[in-house]
Amino acid sequence: MNFYERSEMDKLLTFDEVINRTGYSRPRIYELIKLGIFPRKIKIGSRKVAFIESEIKSWIQEKISTSTK
Repeated sequence: MNFYERSEMDKLLTFDEVINRTGYSRPRIYELIKLGIFPRKIKIGSRKVAFIESEIKSWIQEKISTSTK
């Protein structure tokens, strides 16, 4: 999948949306990002970050898959 195909499918999630989807707090998400085990945020403004929805969905699905094995 190239950049243009991906960008048509993905949307950006705010930090609050990611918190709601994962159940993790903001500090915990930052900790997981620092450890390299959570999708990286992208800067979309001088004081605003977002996450790529498909990366968050994949991360959640991976957690579900590993917990049911």
